[in-house]
Amino acid sequence: MRKFKLIATFIILSLFMIVAYVNADTEVGGNITENTTWSLANSPYILTSTVQVLENVKLIIEAGIEVKFSNDCDLNIGGELNAIGTDQDKIIFTSQNGVTRSNSEIMFIDSSKDAVVDSYNKYLSGSILKYCEIRNIERVYFYKSSPFVSQNVFENLVKVYAYYIDQKTYIIDNVFQNNEHGVLVSSPQSKIYIENNIIRNNKYGIVCGGNTIVKNNVIESNTLLGIQTSGDGWVEYNVIT
Repeated sequence: MRKFKLIATFIILSLFMIVAYVNADTEVGGNITENTTWSLANSPYILTSTVQVLENVKLIIEAGIEVKFSNDCDLNIGGELNAIGTDQDKIIFTSQNGVTRSNSEIMFIDSSKDAVVDSYNKYLSGSILKYCEIRNIERVYFYKSSPFVSQNVFENLVKVYAYYIDQKTYIIDNVFQNNEHGVLVSSPQSKIYIENNIIRNNKYGIVCGGNTIVKNNVIESNTLLGIQTSGDGWVEYNVIT
């Protein structure tokens, strides 16, 4: 009988620990002043106020993590963001309100660490968004900053906006769908490569100026505008329907 009670107690405690683990939220906000890793064990992360990654500081977000934005709470990158998921374990950035879009953004500012690529345009170091799903927030904004952006899904946003970029920037192999603007670019100073993306079911697909190269994309079923370009860039080998 005593052995049975011990086994029953162990089972109850184990179940309690599992429930506690599943329901454990990690609330974050304020300045990140030293190199920090958001670990899968502490997911999901809830932004209860704006998070600012300060200059020369790195934030690593592990594969499989979910990051939820409370309304009017942003993730501002003044240092370095390393957010690399996998094809099976993507990093999710979304609203805490479910499918209702929060008035929040992910913003890379001019002090953030730009991506470095090799001669084949493969990522080496610096800020990166890869294998992420970003949905149900207001926008992703690259202001005078050049992260490497690849293999992501951007959905139910107002826009993905690249502005006044001062070095080469790569936006490749992503899906932009069900947004108000798929990709909006204003970059008179340096080349932005928008290549091998799927841009579909947005109000506006691609609106870009400056030295933007739009190449090998599928641009389809955007309701008001598929593509509009101006400036010194070029458009080639896209499928536009």
